[in-house]
Amino acid sequence: MIKHAVSNIDKAETEGAFSLAGDEYLRLSAEYSAIDKTRSQQYKAKAQMEYVKAKDYTKSINLLLDIASDKTKSSDVYPFYRLAWSLADSVGYHDKADSLKSAFVSRYPATKEAYLLRLDNLDVLSANKETALEAAQGYLSLYNDVVAKRIDSGQDQPELLYLNAISMYDKAGDDLNKEKYVGQFLSEYPKHKDSVILMEYLADRKLAIGDTLAYASLSKSIYQKDKSHQTRYVNLAKIELGKIATDFQTAYANRDWDNVNKSISDFKKLHQRYKQEGLNLNFDPVYDDFKLAESDYKLIEVKLAQQKQIRQQIRAFETGFLAKKPSELISVNVNTRWQANLAGKLNRIDNVVKLTGQEVKKARQLLVTATDNDLDTELRLQIFDLIGRLADHGSNAISTQIDRYMSVSREFATYKKQYANSIDDLLKGINDQRARYVLEVQQMSFPFNMAVYRYFYIPGSTNPYAKNSFERLTRMNALPDYVTELMFPKDGWNSFVSSLDSANPVPTGLNIMENASIGGIQYSKVLLPANCQVVLNGVISATGIPEYAYARIIDPSLEDIEISLDDSVAEFSYNVINRVQTDGNTRDEYALVFAENILVAGNHRLKLSFKNYSAQPKSVYLSIHCVDKAVQNTDNATN
Repeated sequence: MIKHAVSNIDKAETEGAFSLAGDEYLRLSAEYSAIDKTRSQQYKAKAQMEYVKAKDYTKSINLLLDIASDKTKSSDVYPFYRLAWSLADSVGYHDKADSLKSAFVSRYPATKEAYLLRLDNLDVLSANKETALEAAQGYLSLYNDVVAKRIDSGQDQPELLYLNAISMYDKAGDDLNKEKYVGQFLSEYPKHKDSVILMEYLADRKLAIGDTLAYASLSKSIYQKDKSHQTRYVNLAKIELGKIATDFQTAYANRDWDNVNKSISDFKKLHQRYKQEGLNLNFDPVYDDFKLAESDYKLIEVKLAQQKQIRQQIRAFETGFLAKKPSELISVNVNTRWQANLAGKLNRIDNVVKLTGQEVKKARQLLVTATDNDLDTELRLQIFDLIGRLADHGSNAISTQIDRYMSVSREFATYKKQYANSIDDLLKGINDQRARYVLEVQQMSFPFNMAVYRYFYIPGSTNPYAKNSFERLTRMNALPDYVTELMFPKDGWNSFVSSLDSANPVPTGLNIMENASIGGIQYSKVLLPANCQVVLNGVISATGIPEYAYARIIDPSLEDIEISLDDSVAEFSYNVINRVQTDGNTRDEYALVFAENILVAGNHRLKLSFKNYSAQPKSVYLSIHCVDKAVQNTDNATN
């Protein structure tokens, strides 16, 4: 029978009837299935090959799977499945091939062959951006199976699968998942050879989304892991130190010494920490600025100590002479006699005049110390006011105790009876002597009250000490007959702008001067372009009898101002008189007082030069006033 079957098979092959040959082999396989399993399988294999020749691929593939179904080991099954999907692929049955691979993986999910098949499939998905997300998820799934030991990956390292997944998220443009899994990878494999590269990516990602704390932490970790990758940490250090340096510059410009010292301390500590970590950062220019500030602060500390000492001395006046009651300075009772006790032999009144003079002399010495050491304007004004208070206190004690003498002494009661018919003459005599003593004491403070009135109150200071001087002069009926005249801003002025930096051209089309009003005072707002000098030229006219002149100027850099009058440099002194709001900022307002008698009646050529070395434009507010002797007294001696 076998010979007959072989003859039929040979004949069928000769005639090209391969399908018939295959059928004969299958019949033989069936006959031997019960008596010789191996031979039966061999006939199936030959039948499968005949069906391939007959292009009956489906039957051929099914025979391969049938042969595989009789085997149990994956290593025995795999070759037949591989032949089956290879055949399917070769004839264009790609879906069939994929299903065969999936079937094998489902049947033997933990095998090395299943691992390789899944990996091959992921390689295909990885090739296209459209399937990159699917590939990423597949790599993660395969990674989890490998880590959980649910599949045999051979010698392959599971972290490579994780990296492939990250790469696929990158390819797909899925930044959120890429960031997420990079972070998880670094937590799981902190020592991986690619960890630095991934940390750099993650740091940049954190910076891009504004998570500066995470960026700083990662930058430091990158540097600690690999000193050659220091760019981010160096930049971070420069930013941190630069911010402190900027805070320092701002505080230094504002003479905010608490924050100046804090910034210097914070900068040095942080810089030292970075140096200990191995960063070589050169901040020599910043340290040069620190030295200047520290040198300035040493002088400030001396001034602060001097100011503290002077305030303590002012307090001593307040707890000493100024705290004494009139009765403690001049004793008056029923037995007090004018010639014997008050104005004659013992002369208690004259003693108070002398005592007040001694106190004023000590206060004047404080003023000399404060002026010579250029101490705060506020403190100097306080000393001016102290002199006024001392004179007020002494004169008040004299006047009060003279009143008491006339009220309680037996002597004055006798005088009133004795001179009953000429009581007015009696009172006039006492009051004339009172006025002489009071005037003598008040004259001690008069020049100081006048100085504050002229150089602070008239220019517009709102300081209470300046107001006190005005009120004292008013009480003394000693206010000068002054009127003030606005000389600038007025029409007819011109401006010229030049560059202080040859690399920067002079800006054009700018409105350099415009009128402005602050607190009812007329100013010219002068625009100073960055790195430029502005020169103003014009004529001022003094129509009265000029006593002196002053300028009110807001927020100047006094060292960068030059003033010329009639082609000669105009000397001036200056004081801070107010803090005012301009352009959204609180700024100092100065009174620049020109030398006495610098003006005479008539016209004068005035030239004002301002330099702005800053890289930013700024504005100066300016007005110029002349104080004239008035023909008659005026109640309004201010502007």
